[in-house]
Amino acid sequence: MVAKGHKKLVLVVNNKGGVGKSVVTRALADLYRSTTKTVHIFDADGGTGSLLLSYGERDGDGNLLPKQDAAKGVAYYDVRSDGSRNTLLDALGAGAPIVVHDMAGGSLGEINESVYHGGGRVRLMCVNRG
Repeated sequence: MVAKGHKKLVLVVNNKGGVGKSVVTRALADLYRSTTKTVHIFDADGGTGSLLLSYGERDGDGNLLPKQDAAKGVAYYDVRSDGSRNTLLDALGAGAPIVVHDMAGGSLGEINESVYHGGGRVRLMCVNRG
């Protein structure tokens, strides 16, 4: 699915919220986790985005675990926060051949900041279905 030595970074993003990004990301998570050995899933919409609420790891009482494993549940961060924005590209170094991020609505500026000003060298492919 991914060429040896390469990583696939999938960003589900739109200029606004409420357009179905998390629904698309859930479908991708289901697809990749059923067909790929390892995929890391991230929710970049801050503390508790809808992807984290749906697919996050929980304890025996059903409460979300504060520390999520991106390979099993949904790791989360706030792409709008200078302190955690680097997670977007840092996730590529974690070992999974596929990394999926459910981005916050309107976060294209933050993605640009991470990729171009953060020193990243990433080939971005944009698919616009609209």
